[in-house]
Amino acid sequence: VLDTETSGLDIKKDTILSIAAVKIIDAEICIGDRLECFILDDGYLPDKSIEIHGITRSQINEGQSLDSVIRKFIEYLGDAVIVGHHIAFDFKMLDKYVYRQFGCHLRNKTLDTSGLYHRLEHGVNDRAKPISLDQLAEKYAVPLGERHTAAADTFITAIIFLKMLNGLR
Repeated sequence: VLDTETSGLDIKKDTILSIAAVKIIDAEICIGDRLECFILDDGYLPDKSIEIHGITRSQINEGQSLDSVIRKFIEYLGDAVIVGHHIAFDFKMLDKYVYRQFGCHLRNKTLDTSGLYHRLEHGVNDRAKPISLDQLAEKYAVPLGERHTAAADTFITAIIFLKMLNGLR
């Protein structure tokens, strides 16, 4: 399960500020085996997006190089299925950097919790009514805690995903 926090929503011009991922193995969240990185960016100027993700200049200054983070991410990810909420955006953003660094694209399969919710509730992948992570958390009685950090959103998404899987059984 993964999430990114970015400088905006434009895949071409915006950048990744942080990435977090946690593994689920045998229907258990592996808290001890997680990835969380801030990306060093000398040009980062907190703007209105800081109101959403709360990432400060000092966190970015203490970050790691983008190349290093992408290498760690690829090693951590392996051939796992990537689960996330509205995962297409995160996947495209990460794939942009994987391609720049390695000259290839991510080939991992993805599973979107928003799409899965619509399949469970309506029997179809009805994208006409997007559902927010906050709405899913409320529906599945998952406390939100500290929202809009990559690590917190990843953990919330993982819990929701496990509850969805339980519903499939």
